[in-house]
Amino acid sequence: MKKTFFIIMILGFAVISFTNPIGELFKSALNSNKGIKMTMLNFESAQMEYEKALIESSNKKALLSAELSMLNERSSYRKGQADFYSEVVDAFFAVKSAQIELEISQLQLGIVQNDHKNAKLSFEKGMISLNSLKDSEVAVIDAQSQEEKARKDYNDALTAFKRATGTEYADYEVKPCDYKECGFSYEAFKENDLSLKAQQINLQLAEYDLQNLSSNSSYYEKRGLEIKLEISQMNLKNKEESVSESYETALAMVSSLYSSLQSSGVKLQIKQSVYEDSQKRFEKGFVSEKDNINQKISYMSAQKAYNENIKSYIKALVSLIFNCGLSVGEAVL
Repeated sequence: MKKTFFIIMILGFAVISFTNPIGELFKSALNSNKGIKMTMLNFESAQMEYEKALIESSNKKALLSAELSMLNERSSYRKGQADFYSEVVDAFFAVKSAQIELEISQLQLGIVQNDHKNAKLSFEKGMISLNSLKDSEVAVIDAQSQEEKARKDYNDALTAFKRATGTEYADYEVKPCDYKECGFSYEAFKENDLSLKAQQINLQLAEYDLQNLSSNSSYYEKRGLEIKLEISQMNLKNKEESVSESYETALAMVSSLYSSLQSSGVKLQIKQSVYEDSQKRFEKGFVSEKDNINQKISYMSAQKAYNENIKSYIKALVSLIFNCGLSVGEAVL
């Protein structure tokens, strides 16, 4: 059963609506993100100019020119929408990634600090050399530096998140759908290919110019328009032939990223199972604290990789959804 898409219409275009928890983040960002605000204002201004041009147009060429100009504005608006969601998704997952890196650096710092403490005891008992003790000191200094960097990266990510969304960071549940449930089709992709529509209008303009050429025009003027028409015909044919390839490429990309997402999800489950088993064994005294912490770090690294796969999949999915003329709704996030 195909999932329902919820649409909020602004200026005739779909603005994304969400029912999953992360939808609240996007709704908030929509009201404060400077980029999307500028995109919407520019499009509103372009639409007003378009409506004015339709009223003032004195011939078919003027109408076609207005249509072509509006297509360019629609293309910019679509890109602005995609950029907005990409910016928010990047900002959200950047915080999650930095958060994990900070926690990992803290765990690693704890390990080397404990190693250094043990090295001190061993040195005092004459069990290790001074160089070995100094090596443990260097490890602590390096780990402290890494923890400081991770903390700065985390704070920078929080700042970027607030700039992109207008809100303080909060974690949200993200549930990407199976792309096969989104209703993608070649027909929809072709119908919503704005560059294809632009080539169709360019051909109409070339035909109009040639058909309305003055009877006393020179051979060079006529031949110039004939060449322009032939070029427009070739450009349109080339574009029509490339649409199918573009759709298949975009769909293959989404499919590949979805497979990677599923694979990383399985790996995450395995790492989680191993860590949970290690934790139980640690509590019973069968596993050392250091080994248990390393298992936790491995699990957290898998979480980070999984989050990166979600991010990549969502961005590619949103792009394809826009290009098919659909709206992003609960089926996506």
